[in-house]
Amino acid sequence: YGITGAAIATMISLLLYNIAKGLYVYIKYRIQPLSTKIIPIVFVSILLISISFQINTIVGTYIDITVRSIVILILYGLVMVFFKISPEVESYWSKALNLVQWKKI
Repeated sequence: YGITGAAIATMISLLLYNIAKGLYVYIKYRIQPLSTKIIPIVFVSILLISISFQINTIVGTYIDITVRSIVILILYGLVMVFFKISPEVESYWSKALNLVQWKKI
């Protein structure tokens, strides 16, 4: 199967390993590591990575990686702040705004 077989085998082994880790955490500590709040975050991530793939390739590899990363970072941050998906991002955003407002005075 060549490289495709190696990729499939890697995917299966990583999937089984992560399932085993999740079961261990649940059995040992009685906590669920995942929640339904992850669904919008995963959806936004897939959407933004798809948008990033629509950007035409730029001349240099490093420039291309940098531009795509910056686009994803900015869009992801805006979506997280605008829709208030993550309380951690919201607290960092409010701290950043307070810092900027403090310096303007």
